Amino acid sequence: MFKSRLSVKISLRLAVIAAPLMALAAWLAILDARSAASEMLLDQGRVAALAGAQAYSSILESGVDSGTLTLADLIEPTYEEIQFPGIRVEDKRYRTKYGEYTDNHGIQVIQDAILASSSSFIYASGIDVRGYVATPHKKYAEPPNGDPKHDRAVSRAKRKYDQPLHLAAAGYRGNEPTLVQDYHRDTGEMVWDVAAPIRVKGKHFGAFRVGVVKDRVHVQTVELAWSLGRTLGGAVFLLVMAVSISTQRALRPLGELACTMTRMSTSEDGSEFRKKIHVESGDEVGQMARALDLLRQSLRGAWIRLHMLDAALVALGLRAPMKGDSVEAARQRCMEAESGMPHVEGV
Repeated sequence: MFKSRLSVKISLRLAVIAAPLMALAAWLAILDARSAASEMLLDQGRVAALAGAQAYSSILESGVDSGTLTLADLIEPTYEEIQFPGIRVEDKRYRTKYGEYTDNHGIQVIQDAILASSSSFIYASGIDVRGYVATPHKKYAEPPNGDPKHDRAVSRAKRKYDQPLHLAAAGYRGNEPTLVQDYHRDTGEMVWDVAAPIRVKGKHFGAFRVGVVKDRVHVQTVELAWSLGRTLGGAVFLLVMAVSISTQRALRPLGELACTMTRMSTSEDGSEFRKKIHVESGDEVGQMARALDLLRQSLRGAWIRLHMLDAALVALGLRAPMKGDSVEAARQRCMEAESGMPHVEGV
């Protein structure tokens, strides 16, 4: 009982201390993992944006080299509004000369391939400096039907994206290879918008934008948190069990000492005072055992003297003998006790 209760208290206190520390370590590990996962996804987006910008630039330069396009068609394009009779579209659509070229020279195939290269990508397309997307992805190329929800989801062709974020991406000419911006897309997703500049014959045309969905990192972080939680929970449980077992073993001598003292306190014939307390360790428990053995010797001597006094009182007639006792028996006990009284150092 003694060692069990104390070992449980020690184990529980250790768990109270260890659990928050392990939880803090897990949280820091999750933050590091989240940061690493975010950086990995952003690196994928950067690589994809740079590759897309290079491909877009090569196709446009081929059009210029072949005489199909001029630099003016690219840098100062004419935007002709596309009409949709009987349909009121939320965003106007335009056609350009270079857009007809990109529609027929592999841009969509390249963009779709980049989009399919990662489940974290939600778009990957070229945009000119005025925010115009000439050629969309195949899945976004359906004609509009006037329903804003439908059109935002699958009909995003030939639109101008002229919000500040889009124009900042399209006009980016910074020192870094890519520009990363936080973007709350009109379809509800939170993404990193990664843009790499597109240059044609040394002229700035626009940018190739890749949208990296942030939710992927959140999902991965939650999964990691649950996994670490289960692992750390098991580790805390095993730690508590190991400490409990170890503590019980370490406290076994204390339990034995407690039992010895209990036997001495209830001994009626003094036999327990004659049993030497053995010391098997040099630690604090051993020191306690040696101190208790000295106490046992003192108590034995006190017990013998007490019984000698009791016998003397009976022999002198100062105390009535107990039932079944006699004066002669008391005198005999007194003589036996006196002859058997030990020296302290020999106990």
